[in-house]
Amino acid sequence: MASGRGLTAPPDLYAAARTASGTRLLIGDARGKGLDAISEASLVLGAFRVTAGRESDLPELVGHLEAGVGSAEEPQDDGVPGSGAGEAADDAAEALVTALVLDIPDGEPVVRLVNCGHPPPLLLRQGQVVPLDTSDASPPLGLADVLSPDVTVETFPFDVGDVLLLYTDGVVEARDHARAFYPLTERLAALVGRTRRPARPPPGGPAGVRERPPRRRRGARRRGTPRPVAVGPTGRRGRAHGPQTRGHPRDSSPGTKERAMEADAGFGTSYWMRDTPSPDRPALAGDLTADVVVIGGGIAGLCTAYELVRAGCEVVLLEADRIAGGVSGHTTGKLTALHGLTYARLRDTHGALAASRYALAQQDALDLVVQLCEETGIDAELERVPAYTYVTDARRADEIRSEAAAALEAGLDVAYGTETDLPFPVAAAVRLDEQLLFHPRRFLIGLAEDLVARGGTIHEHTRVTALREHAECRLTTEAGHTVHARDVVVATHFPLTVHSSLLARLSVRRELVVAAPVPVERAPHGMYLSPEDRTRSVRTAPYDEGHRLLLVTGEACEPGTDHAGERLDRLTGWARRIFPDVGEATPTFRWAAQDVRSADHLPYVGHEHPDTQHVFVATGFGGWGMSNGVMAGRLLAAHVTGAPRPDWTELFDPRRTLPLREFPDVVRAQASVARHYFVARPPRCTHMGCELGFNELEDTWECPCHGSRFAAADGRVLQGPASRPLQPSDSEAPPSRESAVPESPH
Repeated sequence: MASGRGLTAPPDLYAAARTASGTRLLIGDARGKGLDAISEASLVLGAFRVTAGRESDLPELVGHLEAGVGSAEEPQDDGVPGSGAGEAADDAAEALVTALVLDIPDGEPVVRLVNCGHPPPLLLRQGQVVPLDTSDASPPLGLADVLSPDVTVETFPFDVGDVLLLYTDGVVEARDHARAFYPLTERLAALVGRTRRPARPPPGGPAGVRERPPRRRRGARRRGTPRPVAVGPTGRRGRAHGPQTRGHPRDSSPGTKERAMEADAGFGTSYWMRDTPSPDRPALAGDLTADVVVIGGGIAGLCTAYELVRAGCEVVLLEADRIAGGVSGHTTGKLTALHGLTYARLRDTHGALAASRYALAQQDALDLVVQLCEETGIDAELERVPAYTYVTDARRADEIRSEAAAALEAGLDVAYGTETDLPFPVAAAVRLDEQLLFHPRRFLIGLAEDLVARGGTIHEHTRVTALREHAECRLTTEAGHTVHARDVVVATHFPLTVHSSLLARLSVRRELVVAAPVPVERAPHGMYLSPEDRTRSVRTAPYDEGHRLLLVTGEACEPGTDHAGERLDRLTGWARRIFPDVGEATPTFRWAAQDVRSADHLPYVGHEHPDTQHVFVATGFGGWGMSNGVMAGRLLAAHVTGAPRPDWTELFDPRRTLPLREFPDVVRAQASVARHYFVARPPRCTHMGCELGFNELEDTWECPCHGSRFAAADGRVLQGPASRPLQPSDSEAPPSRESAVPESPH
């Protein structure tokens, strides 16, 4: 699959989309093989999601799907035998897509469909199985230029209580040991009653969609992976949606710590978010003027606003969603000055003095968190523990040895060794004692409450869409309100507005988190990080009287990368192998976190670009946002107020010169970004037009260039820098869920 060679089975595809008046469905089977067939399936899905939400009729929609088939670029033949160019040409020649395209209107008890050479759907009604055979089927997509067919739309009754079963030929072409095909219609008839042919028109209503994986025949040889979809009227208007995973309630046995949350075996909100509710804060309701506006309610924004309020500034914080609910609400909550293999890289790239100043900045941040918790009475579950960076591969031991030497030279009291509290041997580890574990949301919600008590203002659900700097700064919100300020701090993870000199030096990655309670006596003491296996991070947190919550993080990748489910399975499998209690634990928590990295591995904190005087940014924390966010708050407050600045000010200045040795990484990163621009197919990011990737775990469209994320259900912005929804028109709602799945050849 990695190279696309040897893929002998075609992919299935399916999608659903809401329109202003009903639900549109697509199910299909791409003929051919290899990546060319995958490409054809993707093109059809892309055409569907762009046009399905429009108020066009089904023949027009099918015409758009037809135009998508065969529109991929021609492969280049490099003349090397077996290189695949010749094979790809052969594959392209047979690239056809059989498909069913359906429309289920909200106000009528019918289903309308166009059959493009696909197996007919089965209507299950009152104990009967009704094959919806069309009298004049259209040819498969990809043959219109050859056959020039008319597209025929047929209408069938579809009333409350009916179920429509859509499937691909992977179901009916499965064979048993006697090589007999699977008799789908007969088997369903035996289960629900008898088979008959349908009468033509009416019965229906709005539709909901749910996947129902079929049971495989014992001993059957599958040609491909079955892809049935069951459709039924829901009795209410609503968007089509995918399968939902039910959560499991928490153990309520005696001694369990009361938490304002319910655990969930599905994928979504973090443990921190579920554990700590926060009061609603009003959206901005009109124009206003302030000394300083802080955009972003994560750790960097809240710490900056808090420091400025304490300095006597009139501060307004604007948050697009909920404070402490974005990246800071989905972190692992580690506060440490030991940041993986950072110090050896800093010493080699920026010099020993830069590494020393970086260490001082991190230690200062830890001390400030302790101080703030003591001063304000915040219970952030602070715990002093050792931090480790380790490897299990002896061939990488020299990297750890070098990191230990560089960290020691930078002033950190580290130790090199091979002993940890992990339940497996390590080849090498560097250890730094007296670091902090904490509950990030408890800390931030407490800080926000004290900020407001001191006279600061927080507006949630207030998205800033434009920022202009003239004699004063002027901001515009999504609701059309205008905010004037002397200074503006942009603390939105990836800056809302970013100068081109900074844009090219930022990249985004996303990681997965798996968490589950484990017995206290078997919970590892400390926090751990390994650069191996696409990163592995381990820590625990207080949970109940007999348990600690184990958090395992890893599988780093750029947003929108395929196979998110496989990466989650790998991470979960690793956690269960290393910590068997995870496999038995109920509940479990699973979520994702996102980080922005700078080209030279140092945060950008200060004036956004050389020409600005009153706009400041905080970004590029590279996975270490807890300590760097606190550091940024203190540094930005000094910038704005004119207070004495710390020794590390220039180290983090966004206007600094990029070291020559980092230029190749920037070039590679920008080449990747360019690829997403120039080969982009819809949907495209509303920020700068980058091609979006679909994340099936979170049901989101994600931008690999700059990290914007959109809800697939309605296109709303979940994470910036984009400020406009994916679909600007109400009539173009994006699909709620879709996929192109390669079938198994076995």
